[in-house]
Amino acid sequence: MKASIIATASPKKEKNRFAQKAKDDFKMMGFQDVDFIDFEFENPELLAQKDIIYISGGNPFHP
Repeated sequence: MKASIIATASPKKEKNRFAQKAKDDFKMMGFQDVDFIDFEFENPELLAQKDIIYISGGNPFHP
């Protein structure tokens, strides 16, 4: 299974300790493919290929 962690609105983005903990937790649950997506720089359509989408803190309506 594939998971994406949305780090766009999170302080320090994917370097945030809570985002890293989420990634570790997904790996421990057996997810082989866990990545971070930042909508400031990446296409949101990438999420269509994922089984799980996790919003990592911050304001989910952050522009």
